[in-house]
Amino acid sequence: MLQGKVMKKTRTALFALLILIAAAAFICAAGGAYYAFALGSGESPGETAVVLNPAGAGGWYALIATGGAACVMLALKFTVFNRHRLQINSAANAADDMDPLLMGKLIDNKAHDSDVAALIFYWANNGYIKLDMGGKKPAVTKLRNLPAMAPDYEQKLFYGIFRRRNYFIFEGESLFNVAVSVKRAADEKTRGSFSSASIGVSVLFALIFGLTPGIYPAIFAAFGEAGTYSTLTGFIFLLPALIVYGLAETLLYNRFKFGVRGKAVYIALIIAVYGGGTAVYALVIPDHIIALAPRILIAFTAFGGAACSAFIIERNENYNRQLSEILSLRQFILKATEPDMRDLLKTEPCLFAKIYPYAYVLNLADMWASKFANTKMKAPQWSERAGQTLQGAEGLLAAMNNSAAKIAASFVARPAHERPENN
Repeated sequence: MLQGKVMKKTRTALFALLILIAAAAFICAAGGAYYAFALGSGESPGETAVVLNPAGAGGWYALIATGGAACVMLALKFTVFNRHRLQINSAANAADDMDPLLMGKLIDNKAHDSDVAALIFYWANNGYIKLDMGGKKPAVTKLRNLPAMAPDYEQKLFYGIFRRRNYFIFEGESLFNVAVSVKRAADEKTRGSFSSASIGVSVLFALIFGLTPGIYPAIFAAFGEAGTYSTLTGFIFLLPALIVYGLAETLLYNRFKFGVRGKAVYIALIIAVYGGGTAVYALVIPDHIIALAPRILIAFTAFGGAACSAFIIERNENYNRQLSEILSLRQFILKATEPDMRDLLKTEPCLFAKIYPYAYVLNLADMWASKFANTKMKAPQWSERAGQTLQGAEGLLAAMNNSAAKIAASFVARPAHERPENN
């Protein structure tokens, strides 16, 4: 306990020291930039006068300050906000203490309708309901109540479906309001998954880097020869910096759920905004304010710093443990082979159905089914084909995916009396 307190105080002191160093570097560089362009020789010996040095020489001091801020940000990330490392070990039972809605929320920091739909399969696997996928619309029958210790969001969905009946057909009645309540409860359950200090520092650095392209030209123009340049012009580049930050943050939250294509799209968007912002900045800021070379490097460093600011955000210890479990299951789904499945089916005959809701929220349902392509397995006990032996999972996967989509659709559509055309 004492050691933990000492470590915490050490990190706090280091954090404060780095902030002071950053502030000092920024002030010194700003002052150096001012003197680089603002003070020159007067007409008489020993006399000084406000002049503008050729080629916007102060831009190099601005670049030093921007680079210094980037160094401080990286130092904070690797010394203060880098305490929890993921421990990933491939295992089929890695997330046995977690329901698929919680997993879906934790993997990308957002509860989706598809995550809520996965709960239906989770309940069926655990014997709380029977799921009928044989008709045009999936239907559920209540077999028993959820345990009192079930999470609040599960209780809300279960009550919303079965509050007036023991049998329910999806798409026959909207569950939009129920789903909204369920997702809010899931959000509340996972609130505080990230360190609030790391979020604050991340946003602070994003703003610092976003304002940098405007601050230095404004200073140089105020004390030098502004010409037709408006001191507010550079501040418009706060917008692309924040866009880059938002894209990087989205990529950060979704990096374990996005496939290669999804990641490539976001990386391409970041590069496009990054490169476009740098190019426009180089064109907009005149040479007598900041020379071409330093202003390109200032924009490049500022937008890069804004993007990297998102990665300061740190998970808390509990979330780190949960995410490690999720990624261990994900690793199992990705790496397991058909021989592995045949061995596991000897002790877990309904393994495919058990893991399916988790694979579904991880966008790995097709990958999971591919592990059973040439393997005989039992149909789940809750299905209309209970007890039958199936050759591969392709048919079962199609039925489950179709049902999941229809269940999720009932969470999207508003009740008829709440639709705009009825108001």
